[in-house]
Amino acid sequence: MVVSSTVVELTESISRESFKRFNCSNWSDLLLPETVEGFKSMINVGAHKLPWIPDFIYRGVFENMFNNRKERSELLAALIVPDKDANTNTNYSQL
Repeated sequence: MVVSSTVVELTESISRESFKRFNCSNWSDLLLPETVEGFKSMINVGAHKLPWIPDFIYRGVFENMFNNRKERSELLAALIVPDKDANTNTNYSQL
C-alpha cells in the first residue's frame, strides 16, 4: 500500500490523532494487518466505494503481501518524529 500525505513530518501528535480516527494504537496495526479482516479494514481506509471483492482475493493478496513484518514495523516506528524535534518551517522557495 502506498501512503501519501501533505504532512511534512509524521509527528507524534499527528500520529495520535490518526490513531484515534482509525481506531488503532500504532501504524503497524493499520498498515501491517495480521488478519484478513484487518487487511479489509486497511483497504477500506485507503479506498472510496470499492466494488465487491470476493474473500479469496483478499486472502490471496494478504498472504502474499505482508512478509518481513518485523522489519516493516520497525521502519514504520522510525518514521514518527518526536513533536519537540519537528521542523515547523514550511516556507520553501518556489523556483
